[in-house]
Amino acid sequence: MIDNQQLVSRVIPTMRPPSPLSLAWRKFGSGKAVEDIVTLFTQRRPEIIGFLEIFGNPRS
Repeated sequence: MIDNQQLVSRVIPTMRPPSPLSLAWRKFGSGKAVEDIVTLFTQRRPEIIGFLEIFGNPRS
């Protein structure tokens, strides 16, 4: 179907609610994307403050 450029809709048995943040990572080590995300959180960058507020992080 990919070769035919067809969009296919499928129903999956367990639907997850939409998430503002989805991550994938390797079992061993980490790639640049994970390192960048860790840096955002450890440095408490403005880009992720809204995310922290959603989860009730008391530090600002």
